[in-house]
Amino acid sequence: MGRGQAWPGSRRRGDRWRHEPSESVLIVATARLLPCRSGAQVSLRSRAVEPAVNTCFGCGQDNPNGLQVHAVEHDDGWVVAEVELPEHFHGGPGIAHGGIQAAVLDEVMGYAAHAAIDDRRQEHALVTVELSLRYRSPVPVEVPFLAAARATKVETPSIWVEAELRDLRGAVLTTAEARWRDLGLRSAGVAGDE
Repeated sequence: MGRGQAWPGSRRRGDRWRHEPSESVLIVATARLLPCRSGAQVSLRSRAVEPAVNTCFGCGQDNPNGLQVHAVEHDDGWVVAEVELPEHFHGGPGIAHGGIQAAVLDEVMGYAAHAAIDDRRQEHALVTVELSLRYRSPVPVEVPFLAAARATKVETPSIWVEAELRDLRGAVLTTAEARWRDLGLRSAGVAGDE
């Protein structure tokens, strides 16, 4: 994304960007469940989680100490989540810890990697192989921001993903690039090393 550009589904209100899924995004979201690495599937429209308990640190709505990231897939391949980190995730006073920023980016990139797989009828086990971040501006805690990611290249079993954290005005806070590996179907078990 270039400077000053918004992700699809985001609208400018005054001097602030707001993520507002359009009706077409909600239709896609209703039909599309994005799996997280714990094996749970997060319903994009209702925020319902299957199975009944999901304690994944990244997306688990049943983990009161986790990030509880909830992402929406857009038709152009971007996956977007609005995130607000509680104060206990600070590093310096009022600033999100760099490792927590990395975890948010890793989670949204996981959603994007899953969305990039051609065989969406099957549940795949995906893992992060490489992750590189660049911290550009501090990310404040207790202030909403956007996390977005998209797959840039798929060469099975590898999936390359890029991501950004932006404030609601559109300023880039943190960027990331990662390579994910598809370990195969979850029902077949997880095997193999790089």
